[in-house]
Amino acid sequence: MITHMPTNSITCRDCGKQVTQYSHVQAEPICFSCLDANYSECTGCGEQRHRDDLDYCDHDNLYCSSCECGCYSEEDDDGPFRATDERTDEYLGQRRGRIVKSLRPFGVEIECHLQGKGRYEILDELPRAVGVGPDRSLGPEGIEIRTPRLSGAKGEQLIRFITNRLDKYSVKVNRACGLHIHLDTADVVSALHLGNLWALYLAFEDVLFSLLPPSRRGNHYCLALRRYFHAQEILECSTRERLEEIWYRARDSEEVNKLKVIKSHSSRYIGLNLHSLFHANHAEIRYHSGTTDPHKILQWVNLHALLFDKAKEAEAIRLINSALNEVHLTRKSALLFDFLELSRGSRAYLAARQRLFADSNPT
Repeated sequence: MITHMPTNSITCRDCGKQVTQYSHVQAEPICFSCLDANYSECTGCGEQRHRDDLDYCDHDNLYCSSCECGCYSEEDDDGPFRATDERTDEYLGQRRGRIVKSLRPFGVEIECHLQGKGRYEILDELPRAVGVGPDRSLGPEGIEIRTPRLSGAKGEQLIRFITNRLDKYSVKVNRACGLHIHLDTADVVSALHLGNLWALYLAFEDVLFSLLPPSRRGNHYCLALRRYFHAQEILECSTRERLEEIWYRARDSEEVNKLKVIKSHSSRYIGLNLHSLFHANHAEIRYHSGTTDPHKILQWVNLHALLFDKAKEAEAIRLINSALNEVHLTRKSALLFDFLELSRGSRAYLAARQRLFADSNPT
């Protein structure tokens, strides 16, 4: 996929609108709005295709007509994989980390590729509380490292330890891999807090995508929140029950209760996965590309943990309205970074990420 930001506008093939930010899909210009709404990557070849031209395989992955399902099945491997210890509090620190300034408990899932006997030896290299399992979407070499609950300096220390061990085994990541963050939502009880949080992500989702490779746009495993919801409908809700109905597009609470107990509900693939909040009392952030870099992981955790912390503040509503009316990415980013009171180091890191992907970001 080739991305352009020309000075002259072109006509989007799908919607017919004149736009200046677009991508080429199969040599045709597609605007970013249509790309988010109508396109996903083929799991096989990695090319963007219209969803009408993609089919789900038996493992819930999308393939174009030129590719066959190459997904890995857990039954194909009898290796000694290990579950995460979700009960331990060994890695919950009360002292803030060097990067993560929130004490909100979090967990991390690292998707990667690991070959040969290293798939088995890695178990002995990691603390017993850390889970290791196959990732069916990545093929026979795909694994997923899952941490227990972490917080503060102790959590940072474990992330650095894990990534150090992964480097020892020369694990690989590619465009098919993702980094998923799980955040504790024990305090996200009121409709106001949840609604503000949801609306903040809708208002600033373009900023989040600007920090990531273009391949994360249109990715089936981190779908854009704005494709399905509008900030105004969220802000008008006065009850948590109504917010749940909107998330599932359900008729009533009875239908919601049937849907939110389904672990594999399709809404889990949205970049801000609130299905996991309604289903298992924690939220999942799926936007980020795969990485084993501890600095990238911890900066990403810090950004989202602070967003969750600050969503309950009265200033959040004013910020949401300001962001929805701001079209300039640089000014919009500054609004978010100021609200979160990010450190100079975190601001510099995020600004560098935006510069790295500037050619694919709207101005």
